[in-house]
Amino acid sequence: MTTVPEPRQLSYDVRLWKTRKTKRAKYTTYRVRWEVTGQEKGESFTTSGLASSFRSKLMTAMKEGVAFDVATGWPVTMDAEYAKRKAGKRGVKTAPSEPGIQVDTWYSHAVEFVDSMWAAASPGHRKNTAEALAHITPAFIRPDAPGRPRAALLRKALYTWAFDARSRLPVTSKKGGDPASPEPPQNIAETVAWLEKNTIPITDLGDTENELVRRGLDLISKRIDGRPAAPATVARKRSAFYSCLEYAVERKRLPFNPVDQIKRRPVRNSGGVVDRRVVCNHDQARRLLAAVAAQGKTGARLAAFFACMYYSGLRPEECNDLAPADIVLPATDDEWGWFILDGADPETGARWTDSGKREPRELKHRAKGDTRRVPIPPPLVALLRAHLADYPPGQDGKVFRSPRGGPVRSNTYGRIWKAARTAALTPEQVASPLAATPYDLRHACVSTWLNGMVQGSQVAEWAGHSVAVLYRVYAKCIDGDVDTQLRRIETALGLTRADGPGGGTGADAVPRMCRDSPDSAGHDRTPPDTAEQSPDDRKVG
Repeated sequence: MTTVPEPRQLSYDVRLWKTRKTKRAKYTTYRVRWEVTGQEKGESFTTSGLASSFRSKLMTAMKEGVAFDVATGWPVTMDAEYAKRKAGKRGVKTAPSEPGIQVDTWYSHAVEFVDSMWAAASPGHRKNTAEALAHITPAFIRPDAPGRPRAALLRKALYTWAFDARSRLPVTSKKGGDPASPEPPQNIAETVAWLEKNTIPITDLGDTENELVRRGLDLISKRIDGRPAAPATVARKRSAFYSCLEYAVERKRLPFNPVDQIKRRPVRNSGGVVDRRVVCNHDQARRLLAAVAAQGKTGARLAAFFACMYYSGLRPEECNDLAPADIVLPATDDEWGWFILDGADPETGARWTDSGKREPRELKHRAKGDTRRVPIPPPLVALLRAHLADYPPGQDGKVFRSPRGGPVRSNTYGRIWKAARTAALTPEQVASPLAATPYDLRHACVSTWLNGMVQGSQVAEWAGHSVAVLYRVYAKCIDGDVDTQLRRIETALGLTRADGPGGGTGADAVPRMCRDSPDSAGHDRTPPDTAEQSPDDRKVG
């Protein structure tokens, strides 16, 4: 059974002190001293040159914003050097047939990049980075490398070990002593060792005329089965690859980022713009919420969960983090209430969190400790009051919990939503994108606010967006004064009278720029047929 390492404590609170020279009877030592979160650390050397070199490495790590391990005191980018130094002090020698990771290969660089960004990254960002680098690394394996493992085994070794910094954290044994780096699991150990020796030098990517980077970009543009990947997926993986190469530029391993030198047609990406076809109207939303409540015991528990997304635009992870203290209900059900949101409980695999468990986080796009006020309309006030009466908060104090007491998982509310759509919508609507996912309820809410003429800055605050992102994402869901514009086009086409009820100035009138145009004088225009038409004639066209 593999031992799960304790969460690694990392810090950027580092102070470097002056090297201390100590003269003894037969020799002189030079001790490099520094402090990590108030804990003094030190390493002694026999010459001033060695001490100065080591101190320079610490200084460089501090300047480049590299996290330091609180337990060892060393930068995470020097884990391999730390393990080698400690092994040397214990008299352990590395076998010649098992060389350490070389710092000049793509594999070693990518592993170092993951370690450097791990502490400051969210669990979701860690996961996306690991997926992207695991996908693109096969493009940088030496073509003449013998004994290449199967593709599935390569992906497993990369995704679950090489690019999962938590799995490689030094572990303190039960007997105590200095933390030691764990060995890879037995089923991928040989693959990891093979990867350490058989990826190309990172400097090869700096040749502007080779096809290596193009090969990598081509690889991430396709799925594992060879079919084209979704534009959003390609953009996400390309971003991770670009950041990894930017780190190589920072570390002086590449003179420039080679991706910038490649000219290719950009991937057509919607940029997250909401398709208006997914937005349900009020009648459809009410029928869907009623159908959710009819889906057995679990559905009854989740009716208010989905209603929070539709009436107040909450994200699913924000619903999961709701506590009674976050809800301000009025005295009666015909008044408005307020949510005071201060966190979210996103569903990310435990592998990518520091604790190895599901972790609540700050609100999306907000700093830790920030809050967001969101109005609760009267229909949702009534639903929340009934929910709190029927289902008191769980042991962890959260409002929405599964029948077993844990967070409401996406597979659970996704199953309930699928059944509710089938029950509430027509077969044609079920086959369409209309409210295809629970998140589309949030889109319907924000669209309702915007089309209700609520100020954009206010909608952005309630929805947790910036104003620019709000209008970009919901651009296709804003109707504006469409009816008036369509009536004016009808008039221009001669389908209605040119003069509105108010003498040509009403909503049905054609704008002056159209009435005064040369064509309006009747030249080369077929005059409107004002004669009374028979019922049969009116059917034509």
